[in-house]
Amino acid sequence: MKLFLCILCYFTLSHLFQENYDYIFWSRNCDLSFEDFKGMPVLGSSFDAITVAGPDIYYHEVGDEYYIDSVKTIFDCKKSWMKKEAMSDQLLTHEKIHFDIAEVFVRELKEKYDSLSILEITKKETYDKITSEVMEKKNLMDQEFDKDTNNGQYHLKQVIWEEKITNLLN
Repeated sequence: MKLFLCILCYFTLSHLFQENYDYIFWSRNCDLSFEDFKGMPVLGSSFDAITVAGPDIYYHEVGDEYYIDSVKTIFDCKKSWMKKEAMSDQLLTHEKIHFDIAEVFVRELKEKYDSLSILEITKKETYDKITSEVMEKKNLMDQEFDKDTNNGQYHLKQVIWEEKITNLLN
């Protein structure tokens, strides 16, 4: 949970403190390329690639009230990495599906934020709790996807997942 909150803070605040940071905003026609994975692979990692994607949350506070201005799904190029020897179209597709999974849950997050706004709920703690819950669901789906596809090694399973996520985005 602490790791998640650190990652959430990173996504929320990093654009304020970093110049020339490489992000890709999710869009229906967005395709990732090998060049987008600019991070350094973790030595000794059993993974061939890591996609760091999630919500980029812009907000403002007025006194004790908390207001969401916008929420977008971003892919962090500098934190995402792929081992050169593992580069393949199948692995690239696998990582793109992780980016799409992030978009599915950012959409859910936006819906929940909108509901809070309609109910005029402005407590930061409420938004933080909902963000944690939704991102935990995202993390669980990412893990299920990796397990079910053996991190992209089971091509047929990956095609099934790609269709499932595409349907959720339509």
